[in-house]
This record gives sequence, C-alpha cells and structure tokens, in this order.
Amino acid sequence: MTFEDKDVALPKAMNNLQFTEILELWKERVVAKAEQEQKNVLAQQYEKILKLKDYRDALVHGMWQWSKNELSKITSVRIRKKEIISVHFAADDLADFSLKLARINFKLRFPGGVEDLAEQRAAEGFYISRLGAALFTGAPIAEDWLKATGITVDDEKED
Repeated sequence: MTFEDKDVALPKAMNNLQFTEILELWKERVVAKAEQEQKNVLAQQYEKILKLKDYRDALVHGMWQWSKNELSKITSVRIRKKEIISVHFAADDLADFSLKLARINFKLRFPGGVEDLAEQRAAEGFYISRLGAALFTGAPIAEDWLKATGITVDDEKED
C-alpha cells in the first residue's frame, strides 16, 4: 500500500519477490515510518522474522523426508548454490514454529495489541459480552462468573 502513488515506480525487489528483499522494503517503508510505540513492536517482529528465516527456508524450500528408523525425525533437504543443507525437526517443532508465526502475525496486524484488535472489531460492529469484557480486562468479577459456570481458565503465560 505504500506504493499506491502512481508517480512512484515499484522497486526491482517487488518484481522478483525475494523474501529478504521484500522484508527490507517493509522495514524501510512501514517500520521506519510507524509511530514510536508501534515502531518498537514492529521492529521486534522484524528481528523475530529474521531469526526464523533459516527454519522457514528449510520448511518452504526443502524436500521433506522421514527416517524409517526414527519415525519422529523429519529432515528437510535443499540445495543452495552448491551446498546441501539438511535441517532435522519433529512434529512438535512444526507446532512451535506455527505458534511463533501466529504471534508475529497478530503483532504485525495489531501492533498496539489487544486495544488495536478491539478498535478494529468495534469498527466492524463486534459485540463482546460483559463476561468477555471482564475476562479481556482481568476484572475480578470474571472469576465469580467462571466459578458460577464451572469454567476453568489455564493461567499459562506467553513466552
């Protein structure tokens, strides 16, 4: 969307769609121009994306194979230039990667956190019950409602 101006030619990176080049454009055109609080969140997501890049490349570009001797072991093999790259992972690794991507995606879409999400939902005509609002905000009355309904909430924290 930052290239909607018809007088601006698209950079070469937009024609080739190389992940790292697009990511650099995003950092330059979105992260750098965001308001400070959002900029900090977006910059953190940029760093997380970079940390996951090698694993992402292995999953996306590799040929997967599994070991007959170790059924839980999956290997992704790919060739880059003249180098053979093998990455080993298990199903739990895929679940962990998926969760990390989901968290990054949420923070990219809503860098202001749940307040941004709530604003978007309100603009769409979203409704939230009093119980939902109490749970969302941590209001003490939520515990009373939960006890009355027999619902338990897992207190697990995000890493």
